[in-house]
Amino acid sequence: MHAGIIVYSVTGFTKTFAEIIKSVIEKSGHTADIINLETDIRITGGTAASCPEFKFINLPDCTDYDIILIGGPVWAFSANPVIIKCIEQINDVSGKSMMPFVTMAFPFAFMGGLNALRMMRNIAEKRDMHVMEGVVLCRMGRNFNNEAQKKAFMIAERLQHTQI
Repeated sequence: MHAGIIVYSVTGFTKTFAEIIKSVIEKSGHTADIINLETDIRITGGTAASCPEFKFINLPDCTDYDIILIGGPVWAFSANPVIIKCIEQINDVSGKSMMPFVTMAFPFAFMGGLNALRMMRNIAEKRDMHVMEGVVLCRMGRNFNNEAQKKAFMIAERLQHTQI
Protein backbone atom coordinates (compact mmCIF):
# COMPACT_ATOMS: atom_id res chain seq x y z
CA MET A 1 0.00 0.00 0.00
CA HIS A 2 1.21 3.50 -0.85
CA ALA A 3 -0.05 6.24 1.50
CA GLY A 4 -0.10 9.98 0.98
CA ILE A 5 0.12 11.89 4.25
CA ILE A 6 -1.11 15.42 3.63
CA VAL A 7 -0.45 17.72 6.56
CA TYR A 8 -0.73 21.35 7.56
CA SER A 9 1.34 22.41 10.54
CA VAL A 10 2.11 25.83 11.96
CA THR A 11 3.89 24.97 15.22
CA GLY A 12 5.49 21.71 14.09
CA PHE A 13 3.53 19.32 16.30
CA THR A 14 1.32 18.05 13.47
CA LYS A 15 4.29 17.75 11.11
CA THR A 16 6.21 15.75 13.73
CA PHE A 17 3.18 13.50 14.21
CA ALA A 18 2.99 12.96 10.43
CA GLU A 19 6.66 11.97 10.39
CA ILE A 20 6.06 9.46 13.19
CA ILE A 21 3.05 8.05 11.29
CA LYS A 22 5.19 7.70 8.15
CA SER A 23 7.91 5.86 10.07
CA VAL A 24 5.47 3.41 11.63
CA ILE A 25 3.66 2.79 8.32
CA GLU A 26 6.96 2.09 6.59
CA LYS A 27 8.03 -0.30 9.36
CA SER A 28 4.84 -2.24 8.73
CA GLY A 29 5.87 -2.81 5.10
CA HIS A 30 4.13 0.02 3.25
CA THR A 31 5.37 3.19 1.60
CA ALA A 32 4.35 6.73 2.44
CA ASP A 33 4.97 10.27 1.28
CA ILE A 34 4.47 13.39 3.39
CA ILE A 35 3.14 16.47 1.68
CA ASN A 36 3.43 19.61 3.83
CA LEU A 37 0.75 21.96 2.56
CA GLU A 38 1.94 25.46 1.71
CA THR A 39 -0.27 28.47 1.10
CA ASP A 40 0.38 31.79 -0.61
CA ILE A 41 -0.20 33.62 2.68
CA ARG A 42 0.54 32.39 6.18
CA ILE A 43 -2.61 31.06 7.85
CA THR A 44 -2.20 30.75 11.62
CA GLY A 45 -5.74 30.67 12.95
CA GLY A 46 -9.41 31.04 12.26
CA THR A 47 -12.19 28.87 10.99
CA ALA A 48 -13.45 27.98 7.55
CA ALA A 49 -16.00 30.81 7.91
CA SER A 50 -13.52 33.43 9.15
CA CYS A 51 -10.33 32.97 7.23
CA PRO A 52 -8.66 35.22 4.66
CA GLU A 53 -8.68 34.02 1.06
CA PHE A 54 -5.64 31.93 0.23
CA LYS A 55 -4.36 29.61 -2.49
CA PHE A 56 -2.33 26.45 -2.24
CA ILE A 57 1.21 26.45 -3.54
CA ASN A 58 1.53 22.66 -3.54
CA LEU A 59 -1.87 20.95 -3.51
CA PRO A 60 -0.93 17.30 -4.21
CA ASP A 61 -2.05 14.99 -6.98
CA CYS A 62 -3.44 11.91 -5.23
CA THR A 63 -3.59 9.61 -8.25
CA ASP A 64 -0.84 7.26 -7.07
CA TYR A 65 -1.96 6.90 -3.46
CA ASP A 66 -3.95 3.90 -2.27
CA ILE A 67 -4.94 5.74 0.88
CA ILE A 68 -4.78 9.38 1.91
CA LEU A 69 -4.19 10.55 5.47
CA ILE A 70 -5.04 14.21 5.99
CA GLY A 71 -4.16 16.04 9.17
CA GLY A 72 -3.83 19.39 10.82
CA PRO A 73 -4.26 21.17 14.12
CA VAL A 74 -7.59 21.88 15.76
CA TRP A 75 -8.39 25.61 15.78
CA ALA A 76 -11.39 27.20 17.47
CA PHE A 77 -12.75 23.76 18.41
CA SER A 78 -12.93 22.69 14.75
CA ALA A 79 -10.86 21.64 11.75
CA ASN A 80 -8.58 24.40 10.56
CA PRO A 81 -9.51 26.15 7.30
CA VAL A 82 -6.43 24.98 5.39
CA ILE A 83 -7.31 21.32 5.88
CA ILE A 84 -10.97 21.95 5.06
CA LYS A 85 -10.06 23.69 1.81
CA CYS A 86 -7.56 20.96 0.97
CA ILE A 87 -10.20 18.25 1.27
CA GLU A 88 -12.54 20.33 -0.89
CA GLN A 89 -9.95 20.88 -3.62
CA ILE A 90 -7.65 17.85 -3.93
CA ASN A 91 -8.01 15.92 -7.18
CA ASP A 92 -8.33 12.22 -7.97
CA VAL A 93 -9.90 11.23 -4.65
CA SER A 94 -13.26 9.76 -5.67
CA GLY A 95 -13.51 6.21 -4.33
CA LYS A 96 -10.28 6.45 -2.35
CA SER A 97 -9.91 5.71 1.34
CA MET A 98 -9.08 8.64 3.61
CA MET A 99 -8.17 8.77 7.28
CA PRO A 100 -8.34 12.14 9.03
CA PHE A 101 -6.12 13.01 11.98
CA VAL A 102 -5.79 16.10 14.13
CA THR A 103 -3.55 17.41 16.87
CA MET A 104 -4.72 19.61 19.68
CA ALA A 105 -3.45 21.18 22.87
CA PHE A 106 -6.51 20.44 24.99
CA PRO A 107 -6.41 17.18 26.97
CA PHE A 108 -9.65 15.61 25.74
CA ALA A 109 -10.78 14.77 22.21
CA PHE A 110 -14.31 16.09 22.85
CA MET A 111 -12.82 19.59 23.25
CA GLY A 112 -12.69 20.17 19.49
CA GLY A 113 -10.91 17.12 18.10
CA LEU A 114 -14.00 15.02 17.51
CA ASN A 115 -15.76 17.97 15.88
CA ALA A 116 -12.76 18.51 13.59
CA LEU A 117 -12.81 14.86 12.53
CA ARG A 118 -16.56 15.07 11.87
CA MET A 119 -16.10 18.17 9.71
CA MET A 120 -13.34 16.48 7.71
CA ARG A 121 -15.42 13.32 7.31
CA ASN A 122 -18.48 15.21 6.05
CA ILE A 123 -16.52 17.03 3.35
CA ALA A 124 -14.61 13.90 2.30
CA GLU A 125 -17.82 11.88 2.00
CA LYS A 126 -19.27 14.57 -0.27
CA ARG A 127 -16.18 14.03 -2.45
CA ASP A 128 -17.07 10.29 -2.65
CA MET A 129 -14.21 9.21 -0.41
CA HIS A 130 -14.41 6.24 1.93
CA VAL A 131 -13.57 7.77 5.32
CA MET A 132 -11.94 5.62 7.96
CA GLU A 133 -12.14 6.28 11.68
CA GLY A 134 -9.94 9.26 12.48
CA VAL A 135 -7.41 9.92 15.23
CA VAL A 136 -7.09 12.78 17.71
CA LEU A 137 -3.71 13.42 19.33
CA CYS A 138 -4.11 15.49 22.52
CA ARG A 139 -0.96 17.07 23.96
CA MET A 140 -1.81 18.77 27.25
CA GLY A 141 -0.68 16.80 30.27
CA ARG A 142 0.86 14.04 28.15
CA ASN A 143 4.24 13.06 26.79
CA PHE A 144 3.89 14.09 23.14
CA ASN A 145 6.31 11.50 21.72
CA ASN A 146 4.76 8.60 23.64
CA GLU A 147 1.22 9.60 22.70
CA ALA A 148 2.23 10.18 19.06
CA GLN A 149 3.81 6.73 18.87
CA LYS A 150 0.70 5.08 20.35
CA LYS A 151 -1.59 6.88 17.92
CA ALA A 152 0.70 6.11 14.96
CA PHE A 153 0.61 2.40 15.80
CA MET A 154 -3.19 2.67 16.03
CA ILE A 155 -3.24 4.19 12.54
CA ALA A 156 -0.93 1.49 11.14
CA GLU A 157 -3.14 -1.21 12.67
CA ARG A 158 -6.23 0.27 11.03
CA LEU A 159 -4.42 0.43 7.69
CA GLN A 160 -3.45 -3.25 7.97
CA HIS A 161 -7.14 -4.15 8.13
CA THR A 162 -8.16 -1.93 5.23
CA GLN A 163 -9.20 -3.45 1.95
CA ILE A 164 -7.72 -1.28 -0.80
